[in-house]
Amino acid sequence: MTPRLSARGLQRSFRIGGNRIQVLRGIDLDLAPGESVFLCGASGAGKTTLLYTIAGLETPEAGTVEFEGRSLYGLSGNALARLRNERMGFVFQSYFLLPELTALENVLLPSMIGGKNTESRAKELLDRVGLKDRMDHLPAELSGGEQQRVAIARSLVNDPSILFADEPTGNLDSKNGEIIIALLLDLAKADGRTLAVVTHDDRLASRGDRLVRIVDGLLA
Repeated sequence: MTPRLSARGLQRSFRIGGNRIQVLRGIDLDLAPGESVFLCGASGAGKTTLLYTIAGLETPEAGTVEFEGRSLYGLSGNALARLRNERMGFVFQSYFLLPELTALENVLLPSMIGGKNTESRAKELLDRVGLKDRMDHLPAELSGGEQQRVAIARSLVNDPSILFADEPTGNLDSKNGEIIIALLLDLAKADGRTLAVVTHDDRLASRGDRLVRIVDGLLA
């Protein structure tokens, strides 16, 4: 099966004080269509940097990332931004909901940026994440778990083929964390999406199709 995303030889470093720290040391990674992959490792191991690099959010110093046959870092800035908006979805530890917008309006944001009218899909997604009766509520009126469910619906509104989630349960208690991971897995599997999740929780990570462990910038 042809990978949906293929990364080769990824290298990334950061300067801290007078020292340069090598965070990614030549990583190769393939993600298949419909596959759920969890990236695990200790704090500072490079898992979030790897996720951001394969998602087109951080440029590697060396290496390539191909997504659906296109070289991410061969695209112009505008073309890359358009690709991320149309073909990729993102869920973060912080929900990044606009406080003055309702749940429905927050979900609609990515499609509005792309000039699409997807209100019916946004409502369907909020129903699928269990918030059919909370669409008109502001973020401040929602619990943390509910806010993260809004963020998940927002990430799916443009029907992306791949979903990236960076510590999506980090601000939640264990019960809500379980619910969010189950929701991500179910929504990805139902629609044949690729799912890449960064987590420090091996127990949650074991629920995916594959667990990839990162140690000192290398895949263990």
